[in-house]
Amino acid sequence: MHKFSFFLLVLLLVSCNEPNPKVAVNSETTAKTEEAVPKNKEEAFEKAKTEMATTEKDFEGVDMLPSIEISVLENLWENCDFVDYVYYELPISASLDNKNSIQSSVQHIAANPAAKINDCKAIGRVFYQIEGENVLQGDIYFSKGCTYFLWLDSKGKYFAGNLMMDSAMKFFASNIQAAFGKIPAQNK
Repeated sequence: MHKFSFFLLVLLLVSCNEPNPKVAVNSETTAKTEEAVPKNKEEAFEKAKTEMATTEKDFEGVDMLPSIEISVLENLWENCDFVDYVYYELPISASLDNKNSIQSSVQHIAANPAAKINDCKAIGRVFYQIEGENVLQGDIYFSKGCTYFLWLDSKGKYFAGNLMMDSAMKFFASNIQAAFGKIPAQNK
């Protein structure tokens, strides 16, 4: 277990270029104002990192959920063969089936616990699968002051929560930019 933790720490410290996920864009997209959409990936990431990151202040007065158990993350690291991101109101979805991409996705999960903040709204759900079976699913919170995952049990109740790593914020900002960067001008 210590070797795995050390390995994860080393991987987190080394800058990792995630292969681009398969991103699907729906044609039935409602236009967003140009000022709301970052012009490039770097701008999107900086906006997410500086304006959106959840801080300890955001959790004041909120009961914290425990962090997901390391054994769950170890199982995903070793055995997960498919990750699916489904967004509730965005015209995109993303699927990962490459082992390196999947392991990068597991690294999106910080060790820091999180809690449901009432003012925050989930933007989507992530599904981690092993041989076609969902072994972990959680809601994705990615807005100002709300950058975390809340994990669901088999009854749909939150049982754990974790903050997002910077790599997760970069991933979601990149996916959102990819979707809105493809909106035809005539749909505005």
